[in-house]
Amino acid sequence: AMINYWLFFCVFRQWNGKALQLYFPDCNSTSSSNLGSFGNGICDYDGIYNRVECGWDGGDCTIPAYPRCYGIDPDMIGDGECTLKFNTTACGFDGGDCLS
Repeated sequence: AMINYWLFFCVFRQWNGKALQLYFPDCNSTSSSNLGSFGNGICDYDGIYNRVECGWDGGDCTIPAYPRCYGIDPDMIGDGECTLKFNTTACGFDGGDCLS
């Protein structure tokens, strides 16, 4: 289900307060000053939307190759350095970085 929301937002780019409330009704961070960072294609790792209620920043903090690895900074997965935080089965052992 989370992937469906992510695909919907990525394809149609409907980033407004109404879409946010419709698909993520428990996401209470609908401040218009921060709404521009929601689902903009860039993971705001420390941002107010990077939590399950907000779809992990509208899908920005998820990786389609590892759908159960979320709330992460996608740039850190498979970057050539083993990050223990992502050394899990769900994150593909940091995108393979922790396998060697």
